[in-house]
Amino acid sequence: MSNGQKIRATAETSLIVLFMVVLWLPILGMCFHWGVMTSAQENRRLAVFPSLSTDPRVLAAFPANFKIYFQDNFGFRDTLIRWQALARVKLLGVSSSPQVILGKEGWLFHAVEYSNKGEPLIPPFNEEQLARWQRFLEGWRDWLAQRGIRYLFTVAPGKHTIYPEYLPDTFRRDRTSRLDQLIAYLKEHSTLEILDLRPALFKAKASHLLYHKTDTHWNYYGGLVAYQAIFRELGGLLTGQQMISESDCLVATQKYTGDLVRMLGLTGVITEEIQILSLPKQEYTGADGQPISSPKVDEITISKREGARLPRMVMMMDSFSQYLFRFFAPHFSRASFVWRREFDPEFINGEHPDILIQEMAEVHLMNDPPAEAPGISRGSEARKE
Repeated sequence: MSNGQKIRATAETSLIVLFMVVLWLPILGMCFHWGVMTSAQENRRLAVFPSLSTDPRVLAAFPANFKIYFQDNFGFRDTLIRWQALARVKLLGVSSSPQVILGKEGWLFHAVEYSNKGEPLIPPFNEEQLARWQRFLEGWRDWLAQRGIRYLFTVAPGKHTIYPEYLPDTFRRDRTSRLDQLIAYLKEHSTLEILDLRPALFKAKASHLLYHKTDTHWNYYGGLVAYQAIFRELGGLLTGQQMISESDCLVATQKYTGDLVRMLGLTGVITEEIQILSLPKQEYTGADGQPISSPKVDEITISKREGARLPRMVMMMDSFSQYLFRFFAPHFSRASFVWRREFDPEFINGEHPDILIQEMAEVHLMNDPPAEAPGISRGSEARKE
């Protein structure tokens, strides 16, 4: 065999070996958890290994379920996704995720209400939908009022609402939003206590950046502005207490990767510098007496101030309220932060708060409201009585 033939044979063998390595790397990576994506990176729960059983139906469904599991868990998936995302975002200037809109000057937006081309995906409310929202919210208010509990409803505006100037030029900005519709309708047709946070946020954005550039949420400054607006709305309930201001806070700076970056598959590649606000003295603890700094997802977090003659609160919250927790907790002898939208009459009765604050992200207005306030039914009332 000539030298040329040997070189050619070596090259062909090397190519075959390389091909086999590449072919088997995802499977080996899945077995040894090399480069496997996490639920946090995907911003969703990943598929688990499908169960095996002698049940014919389970066996028949196994191939399809395993395919879903493999697609979510094969090795080096994060590397491949990152390479693809880098090429699309950095080289081509297009989003690597249908859930993320690339805005101006490095701003990212959640593509929920609009397509990434700026086309509205959700139609405006019709009259019946607005009336259902009214019935739904007033159902909560009336049930709480019967127990001497004040009810305040507020919506955390989406980033595109407060910073539309950073959306791509192709986006329509003259469209009346569902938030516009709901607030206008309730002001005209209801006596519900509803707080519109947008004026306070629009005013404050001249002084501070209020939302993360790489995340769907407001930042600590946005949370502080929202807290102050709610504090003023509560009025006499907090008589004698001092509203927390920016000068009362300690400021720390750190690098941050937002949830929208994770959706793009570029965790660690795109970051921003954020400022974290905290109070120099924590005057509250958890219900077990241990220090707490923020509520936990999908749980109920309770703060208390021993010996304080202060009102009690329940806050029905979502992810935006995690930036409100540290500001509100000091004002109440007991404050329960419930990370869900479901109404739980039994829990509310047990907490007997002076006020229930319902904070809801604007994105949830894309969904139709339930026909009636959940949990407020004759059956639940009968059990209580």
